[in-house]
Amino acid sequence: MIQLTDDERDLLRAAHRIVCEVVAVPDRVADLRARMCGGGYREFSYEIRDNKLAGTWCHFEVLEGQRRIFKLHPPHRKVSISLPRLKQWAESLPAEIRDRALAAWRVHPVNTRDIPRLYRITLEAIDHDRPKQLALFEEAV
Repeated sequence: MIQLTDDERDLLRAAHRIVCEVVAVPDRVADLRARMCGGGYREFSYEIRDNKLAGTWCHFEVLEGQRRIFKLHPPHRKVSISLPRLKQWAESLPAEIRDRALAAWRVHPVNTRDIPRLYRITLEAIDHDRPKQLALFEEAV
């Protein structure tokens, strides 16, 4: 079982719409590699280059005036995961999670595709083996 670091979990959580197809079909990592894409939004952006998925978080502020301007500050956090490691992690997920993800991704022989459900399954998969944090004042048994 591949154990993700907290940084890798944060990256996959932020890019869950990109990696969801890999959770369903780990061999789709080759399609990610071929796309060499990037994207994101204000404080988070990602890119797939050099055989890895990399994410960058930036602080930003909104400057008011006649026009609304977003002022981005230099990146304060950069995280990456290699595509082979991403594939190994997806392959190591429990069969039950992968089966549900595949059902939400599948279009043949029966169209059961449900992308919002696939996103939820992906987020669940990212945190499925994360150690449970005890509530305040709760004792470990």
